[in-house]
Amino acid sequence: MQQTTMAQTSPALTAGNLGIDGLPDDMGKLPHSGVIALAGSSGTAFENWRRHLVQDLCRDFPTMLVAPDALLLDRLFATQPDNHTAPRPDAWVLPSTAQSQLQEAGFAALHKDLKRAGLRPQQALCLLDASPLFTGASLERIHRLAGQLHQWASQRKAPVILCFEAPGDEVHGMLTSFAHAFPYYALLEQDGNGLALRLERWNSAQGAVFAIRLGL
Repeated sequence: MQQTTMAQTSPALTAGNLGIDGLPDDMGKLPHSGVIALAGSSGTAFENWRRHLVQDLCRDFPTMLVAPDALLLDRLFATQPDNHTAPRPDAWVLPSTAQSQLQEAGFAALHKDLKRAGLRPQQALCLLDASPLFTGASLERIHRLAGQLHQWASQRKAPVILCFEAPGDEVHGMLTSFAHAFPYYALLEQDGNGLALRLERWNSAQGAVFAIRLGL
């Protein structure tokens, strides 16, 4: 019943792109509502994915980026291609310590801070590293905050994306903790078989897909 109600009241969205070309069955398109969680190991591959994701977002939507420090924003803007003509996104620094404090304060405090930072209803929102917002939280707190975020995001007209960056040995722990907290979850992973995108929960042209691995 709850899913039906949300489907009836959610605004229609323009299809955005995931920042990775060539994925089959429209799996390179962003889902149309709710929070989208994207994770990967710290390093060049994840940095490139995040950069292309931001380029796609800025092309398709007015966008606000939230980063834990100005260095990440500087690094991101420095790698924009010369022919990148999309509008420059709004940017806001929310330090890791402040993100951690919001675990206890909850979504209402985060929402208030986003409004104060100037987030507009038509903007896509991308937290470039939301790890501090959830790291160290109990499963109950993770699910509560994720659920509140999802309910809010489902009513917006543009995507809400949380990026999670962590050392390689922590990424699979993230997958375990977050896979059932967010409606859409994708993980960039690299092992002896190469680089791959694992879609834990996603949409495709054929319907929902779960726990599939696409080589890149």
